[in-house]
Amino acid sequence: MDKEKLEVLTEEWVKEIISQVTEEDSPLLDGAEVKKIFQITQNNLKITTFEYVEEEFAKKNYGEDVCPYLRSKGLPCVKLKDSSNKNYIKEILGIQFKMYEDMVSDEMKINEASLSNYVYYSITAHFLCTMV
Repeated sequence: MDKEKLEVLTEEWVKEIISQVTEEDSPLLDGAEVKKIFQITQNNLKITTFEYVEEEFAKKNYGEDVCPYLRSKGLPCVKLKDSSNKNYIKEILGIQFKMYEDMVSDEMKINEASLSNYVYYSITAHFLCTMV
């Protein structure tokens, strides 16, 4: 990931994302916890690759469902940390929404690790949406 995108990420933005799934008085919203999750997210984003795949390749590999997500340069995709596959925005949003639902319904334990993943997917979704 390029440094410009990493500079957009702030601790305040991370705190805002965390607040979507935690109680107002959660200790996970304190400065030290937010800073840890911010740093984890930054480190994960450094090893994340954002790129475009050609339209024909995208349709062949992901199906016609990609058409609404195509941009002038192709289909914005991401190669996530610890993954060899590329994902596009619909897949990333699906993961992010599932994590959100699981956290707010208490099906997923809210801790530093789960919040770090949620923040990572939220930021990744944002960056994919802003690719032109």
